[in-house]
Amino acid sequence: MWWLWQQTSDDRFRDAFSAFGNMGQSISVFPAAGVVVVYKTKDDYERETPVPARYKVLTLAVQSLDLPQSAK
Repeated sequence: MWWLWQQTSDDRFRDAFSAFGNMGQSISVFPAAGVVVVYKTKDDYERETPVPARYKVLTLAVQSLDLPQSAK
């Protein structure tokens, strides 16, 4: 399933969407920032990355970026 990033005031998250997979893996697309973030976990460890931790990693990654001039 794809999830939409909604109700955010930060333009870097405009029109963003993510897919969350097994054991905490995810693919997130942030068109306004021109970025795709892939978060991969190792199945051998037999532990899942909690949703709040995944969200924090994605949020920090995108917030560290400047918007391209064309998106401002």
